[in-house]
Amino acid sequence: MKQDPVIYDQLSADYSARRYAGPINTYTKYIFTTRRFIFGTFLKRLLKNLTQPTLFEIGCADGVLARFLREQFPGQIGHFVGVDISPAMVKIASTAGITETDFYLRDQIRDDTKYDVVLEIGVHTEDWESELDYWKQHLKIGGYVIKSVVGRESFYTRLKLARENYVKDYLSYKDYENIFRRQFEIVEVKSYGLFIPKIWIWPKIAKPLQVVLDKIFVWYPEFYHERIYLLKKL
Repeated sequence: MKQDPVIYDQLSADYSARRYAGPINTYTKYIFTTRRFIFGTFLKRLLKNLTQPTLFEIGCADGVLARFLREQFPGQIGHFVGVDISPAMVKIASTAGITETDFYLRDQIRDDTKYDVVLEIGVHTEDWESELDYWKQHLKIGGYVIKSVVGRESFYTRLKLARENYVKDYLSYKDYENIFRRQFEIVEVKSYGLFIPKIWIWPKIAKPLQVVLDKIFVWYPEFYHERIYLLKKL
């Protein structure tokens, strides 16, 4: 399935606001904010051993994660480059005034600069061989990748997405890990987003309950909608 930049152009005007702003009162906001929190903890771990690491983000959207990192880790991160398939997203990100950061369309960047960390968060992957080649193109030897994936067997996929064409690109977490292990060490992994129908009708109850549920069923990772991986290049 080829991703359509027009779809993301249409989402660009309020992309961050709908996913991150205000109270966490929907399952979607829970997924996005939880993913961002875990991503932040992974990067915090890397910053213990990396000084001013350079970052390359695939699927930067409107710059929401770049802005988050500058706020959370002031003065600790080096140059940041983000790419996206959406011209509208790149335009918004480029005019957001985020320091030491550049944004480009993915198919227009010709720079083969190597980075300490490659980020790919919340990005649909349809061709893993070409995507791993793209990581290698921009990753230093011994560098790190932080990548989130969606599980084919998750409750949410089965109950809500079964008829969507793009689900054919989803894999089991075991299959994702087999792909990663060809070229990477799996340093850390975290599951989140165990979907329980109807609980988000009552957001004040749903959020704390969701946190508890995500901790209880860790031995059954395939139930969770997403996992995020910290990988080190072999």
